[in-house]
Amino acid sequence: MIPIVLLCVAFLVHLPVRQKWQVPVIRSGYAVLLIGALTLFHAQPAVIKEVNALTGIANFSAPLVYALNTAFSGACLALVINWRGGEPDWLHRVWLRCLSLYSICAVAVAILFALGNAPVERTTDFDSYYATTPYIRELILLYLAAHSVAMITMLWLCATWQREVHGMLRAGLLMIVVGAIFDIAGFQAPKYASVVARWRHHDLDYLSTSVAPVGVSIAAILVAVGFILPRVSGQWEALAAYRDLGRLRAVLRGVDIPVQPAPGWWWLPTNRLTLREANIHDALLRLNPHFGPHVRDQAHADALAAGLPPGDADAVADAAVVVQALHDYTADLPPTNESGHHQLHATQGDAGALAALSRALPRPAADATGHPSLATRSQP
Repeated sequence: MIPIVLLCVAFLVHLPVRQKWQVPVIRSGYAVLLIGALTLFHAQPAVIKEVNALTGIANFSAPLVYALNTAFSGACLALVINWRGGEPDWLHRVWLRCLSLYSICAVAVAILFALGNAPVERTTDFDSYYATTPYIRELILLYLAAHSVAMITMLWLCATWQREVHGMLRAGLLMIVVGAIFDIAGFQAPKYASVVARWRHHDLDYLSTSVAPVGVSIAAILVAVGFILPRVSGQWEALAAYRDLGRLRAVLRGVDIPVQPAPGWWWLPTNRLTLREANIHDALLRLNPHFGPHVRDQAHADALAAGLPPGDADAVADAAVVVQALHDYTADLPPTNESGHHQLHATQGDAGALAALSRALPRPAADATGHPSLATRSQP
């Protein structure tokens, strides 16, 4: 059950908002996680018995599980295609071919099962028991071959990609690579070996009934963790960035900006960070006419003279400009930057520059209305 739970957790952690669901690579990733969990769930002996009993057809679970496995393989290839990237039209054509090919394979699994004869229920050794049965034999080889192509391709892509990235994304890709290796060596190889042994009138059924389930479970755990790691890491980084911008957002709360929807309790840190950044940029845009170049120049010079590094000096200078602009805005003083020529360094850089500006601001104190405001003007 652990692999199933982890795959479901990975799916929920990655659960996208509606807009992101339109991105092909995101759809493919969720299809891999969801179909993988369904496949492992229906492959459990207890579930196999229940499905067979409910349908009244001996071994009905076999084509169901193999069709799900084929769909999982197709989802893996779709993920590979979208990860690889390229021209949108080319990607769409290749994706359609992949979808068509694996859909045909899934239908072929059902047809071969209907044509074959498998009257004896086998919950753990269906592959080896019916390895020599006409049509069922082809069914087994078809789903194994489709799965092998998908896993080998996914292994190659992730192994190549992980050399180009860093951090938790690379760690996640490495986990997926190791998971694919476990799938090939611990699941596919034992399955092929047990089937071939039956062809040669030998009994290696334990490879299929004892070794393969362990191999595929380990592979599923590793792949699920590989998908979870980058996402959880990204959310943690977004939460840290959200907190870093808290002081700047509190200072700017009295600036009139367009009304934004309040974040729901279910919002992920990345969504909360996006909303906070939008509010901050709207407020800074409203304060822009009051940005004084002379304020920044003086504050920057004083910071450098005090021995601060250039980056910290930029943040201190931006903080002085924001404090002065907020004071002038609140006092309804005439603008000094009507042309908008003067801009903050923080708004021209990355998100880290905005966080540095936030940390350089003095702590806001509650005013008479209970809203945060600057207790004193910044002294560079």
